Amino acid sequence: MFSLTEKDKKMLSLLLIVIMAVMIYLMYQALNSKVELLKGKNIELNNRMEQLNQAVILYNANKDKIEDTKKNYFDLSSRMPTNQDEKFCIVDTLNLLKKHGAVITDIPISSRQEYALDEKKKDDKAFFYTIKINTVISYQKLKNLISRSEDFNILYNIDNLVITPIPSNANLACSFDLNFYGYRDEFAPIRQWEDFNLQTGKSNLFTGTSKSNSNLDRFTNEYIEKNKDFILLASTINSPTTAVTLSKMGEGFSLFGNNKSIESASIELKQNDNKIFYKISTETETYPKSGEYKEFKSQTDDIIIYVFSTPRKFEDDKNVVLLNIKNETNRRVFAYIFNDDKNNPRVRVVTNGKNTFVEKR
Repeated sequence: MFSLTEKDKKMLSLLLIVIMAVMIYLMYQALNSKVELLKGKNIELNNRMEQLNQAVILYNANKDKIEDTKKNYFDLSSRMPTNQDEKFCIVDTLNLLKKHGAVITDIPISSRQEYALDEKKKDDKAFFYTIKINTVISYQKLKNLISRSEDFNILYNIDNLVITPIPSNANLACSFDLNFYGYRDEFAPIRQWEDFNLQTGKSNLFTGTSKSNSNLDRFTNEYIEKNKDFILLASTINSPTTAVTLSKMGEGFSLFGNNKSIESASIELKQNDNKIFYKISTETETYPKSGEYKEFKSQTDDIIIYVFSTPRKFEDDKNVVLLNIKNETNRRVFAYIFNDDKNNPRVRVVTNGKNTFVEKR
């Protein structure tokens, strides 16, 4: 039988100690490398946290300026609408001439023109329409028409002014080019028709000119109220709830906003085969909470969004609600805005996709 001598036992013990020492050393090296890696990540995360803290400090220091910039952006977008077209220009011309007491005659309008920064360079997003105006107006009203363009809701200017005094009359015969401006911007709110209902007959300027707006007109207020699928309530930031409340009819819940001077809400619709799915959100909440889409059951063949706003009553009431509607379905989506402030609308709508129509009532 094989037996170990005392010397062999000591050598084996020594070998075992060496093996254990090597294993401990290797484990130490591995752990040390991991510790060093974690230290490096910790330093990196601390640096990132410091950057974020600095960003927060910078944001807080400039928060009012940022909010003012957002407000100015929406104001400018409203004065230079992304969807300004011939129909809006004719309505604007009628409103402008009526405001300044000018005699309204024919309103010939040019096609859309690109705005040139100079003779060689054009702005690929800015555009304008020109209306040739021949009118009779008083001197003071003409002066106001030229000098007080900032008081009108759409940006305009006057070119090629020719004045002819009328004998034995306090008024002037004038001819000039009236230019209305727009700016292409996919993120800007679209301009909405206000109390615009198409009718048939020769007396209506817009008969047969817009298929999309005739879609809007076929719904009465009672029909909209009865068959609405979504409802958005827009109010002042001093509202007992919040400035924004968004709901899906029949679901028994409401999403609330963040009471900011400018805040957004969104309604997203998509289609998979013959099924429609939706997701809605404000700046504080999303439904469904998982962020996924939920199957949508509409009450009619169309999808109706009911928006109820409140007119502004006080000078410091300046908040804006930006409603984003994304339609990736073959259904038509109709958004109706009721009771919004006429001079300074509280609700602005941005659409993404096709077959989405917006009207202000």
